[in-house]
Amino acid sequence: MFIQKRLMTRAPVLLALVWLVACASENKEMRLYTGPERPSEEIARLYFVESLEVTSVNGEHVPGIPRIMRSGERRLDLLPGGYDVVVHYDAIWSINTSEDEGVRSESRRVSLELEAGHSYRVEHRRLIDIEDARSLARDLEVSIVDLSGGQPVRLPARSRPTVVKKPVVVSPILEVGGGDRTQEASRSSTALRMLKFWWQEASPEERVQFRRSIAE
Repeated sequence: MFIQKRLMTRAPVLLALVWLVACASENKEMRLYTGPERPSEEIARLYFVESLEVTSVNGEHVPGIPRIMRSGERRLDLLPGGYDVVVHYDAIWSINTSEDEGVRSESRRVSLELEAGHSYRVEHRRLIDIEDARSLARDLEVSIVDLSGGQPVRLPARSRPTVVKKPVVVSPILEVGGGDRTQEASRSSTALRMLKFWWQEASPEERVQFRRSIAE
């Protein structure tokens, strides 16, 4: 009876996990142009390192992925041309074996020119530890790397703040845009609160297993 009760209690959490993983998979690779799919030589591919979250492209909202659900780089397929991309740093760092901390920066608007047939990666400098991550969050700078040649080429990136605000340390957040998505936002908020609770309850071994299951 106790086991049954335990399973019933965890059932909504499992459903929330399945739903969030499905959303994350769907949003990991996105085509941001209209019409039929085009061959790779006619489009530009823009990759973002795992710890950089993109929220908009040329003013159009891009669905977010909760940081706890991110695994590997994210890809956006775009037509060649000029773009303003809004990104922020958002990552979880382990403080010790039983405690994690989320570090998030202010948003930055990055202006770039993309060429057809090219692949680019948006990245930040390599971080050593959580103090280094907090330092980056206070003053986020990103780089654009052209991956198309035999040797990656680092391009100049023009970036500027979007809204002036202090960087904050937060718990995982799923950003949902649009006033007609109230129900979806409510479900996301509930699911994330449950995820946070079970994450805090989990042992270090269970956390490692969970991260591995997301990456598979």
